[in-house]
Amino acid sequence: MLSDLGAKATTTATTTTTTTADACNNCHKHASCANTFTGRACICDAGYKGDGTACVDINECEANTHKCHANAKCTNAPGTHKCECKVGFTGDGTDKCEDINECTAKSHKCHEHATCSNTVGGHECTCDAGFNGDGKACVNINECTETLMPCDATAKCVDLPGSYLCDCKEGQVKTDAAQPSLVTCKDEQSSSNQLRSSTNEDSSSGVTI
Repeated sequence: MLSDLGAKATTTATTTTTTTADACNNCHKHASCANTFTGRACICDAGYKGDGTACVDINECEANTHKCHANAKCTNAPGTHKCECKVGFTGDGTDKCEDINECTAKSHKCHEHATCSNTVGGHECTCDAGFNGDGKACVNINECTETLMPCDATAKCVDLPGSYLCDCKEGQVKTDAAQPSLVTCKDEQSSSNQLRSSTNEDSSSGVTI
């Protein structure tokens, strides 16, 4: 009888050990066998969820459990995720993503005749005065042909990059003006006659002692 009890006890112990070992033998490739309060069991690795025999990846980006910065993009990966600063920002993606000033860094896409204005995560391009376009492509405005004639009727309009000039034709004299549009022109001969006439009037009205 004693021998039989011993045999039964041995059999029971062996069966329990085999069952525990079998549980760990069924662990998923993304799980590890670990000691728990109830014995050894399969536990899914970090970044995975399941009962240990079946483990699926946790999408930290969709679950919003990622560690990415507010100005970073989260990309899911098997058992983990990646954080990368968004376009217009620089940093490690987790602790820091700082705005890039494309204007001062000279990395903007603005045209040579446009002004760059930095924005959070980007920049804006505005064509300079005298140019038309979206800021990335700017075309000169020909004020002489595309707008109402800006010059006086006696002057001729000369288009310049981003501007214009009111000039006189050959044989004419240009009057001084604070603004290009105020320039007027007179024939050189007429101007000379007026100058001589004015000089003669001054001489005739003078007093000689």
